[in-house]
Amino acid sequence: MSRRPLLLFVCACLLVPAGLLASGSAGAGVLDPSPVMFGTVGNRPGLPSIRATVEQAEDQLNRPMAAVRIYDFWNTTFPQNHHRWLRNTGHTIYLSVKSELENGTDIPWADVADAPKGSPIHDNIVRWARKLRDFGDPIHFTFNHEPETGHNTHRGTPRDYREAWRRIVKVFRKKGADDNVTFTWIMTDHAFRVGENDRRYAPNWWPGEDYVEEMGADVYNWFECRPEQDIPWRTPAYLMEGYRQFGAQYPGIPMSLPEWATVEDPDQPGRKAEFIGQMQNLLQEPEWSQMKSVLYFNRPGTAYPTCNWAFDSSESSRAALETMGADPWYQRSESINYPA
Repeated sequence: MSRRPLLLFVCACLLVPAGLLASGSAGAGVLDPSPVMFGTVGNRPGLPSIRATVEQAEDQLNRPMAAVRIYDFWNTTFPQNHHRWLRNTGHTIYLSVKSELENGTDIPWADVADAPKGSPIHDNIVRWARKLRDFGDPIHFTFNHEPETGHNTHRGTPRDYREAWRRIVKVFRKKGADDNVTFTWIMTDHAFRVGENDRRYAPNWWPGEDYVEEMGADVYNWFECRPEQDIPWRTPAYLMEGYRQFGAQYPGIPMSLPEWATVEDPDQPGRKAEFIGQMQNLLQEPEWSQMKSVLYFNRPGTAYPTCNWAFDSSESSRAALETMGADPWYQRSESINYPA
């Protein structure tokens, strides 16, 4: 795992307001670090670019986005101008690479796991490893996030996925890409609540602690926005308890929310803002001390048009996320500014 993010994290501690002094077991008078990075998704329909999306969010929330989530395909050219812009302006990238070509062709996980040296699939793993290594900046890399969801069933079994993940990590490490790359395994929050006989059961997809340097859950409050389902309003504590319990089994592995969002409640204005405030407070509880990053999914409805996740769906929700972003708890940064 990268050593530089750790050093930057220590340096960032010096920026925390003096009011955040540690207490209890940490020892009186010791400065408590700002433990959590705050960010958003990197592209929003209706805006022309990732840069425009990030800059709009920063303007609306009156703070920089320390982390930005972006999504690429198996054969995406890297780096592109938006990758460089994010790096050069101090934004840490959470990069999800789908097991699919830009033309829609799937790459089965078993083919990734078993690809012989010199094959196109193996060469592409090497390409990603070298490009991310040479990128230099801390980058959180995920192979095929949310593998348990229905649209991934044709790509293979949980075992195929685990073996593909391990293969990628081994190649990255061999090529020296583990100095600045954090291997970030991402599931949905639902995968941590289903029973062990359910295909989506998160432990079925776990590559093992030797191959994961950060875990993540994409957390959504779907309240009645999917027409085929009658889903009650859920609190952050309810949605994430299974994830917390899983993470507690691996106390040395940081946790993150690479996507999280809620819809509005048409019958209770301000309820979305309340959800955001609950998340802000929950992650400061001692049992969430492994949490290191939260990235809000700032998009209107896409697959489900009635699911408006955008934080500016109401002024109260925008103001709530601005308040969260101003909280000293959410000021960690691990990236650096490069020359333009």
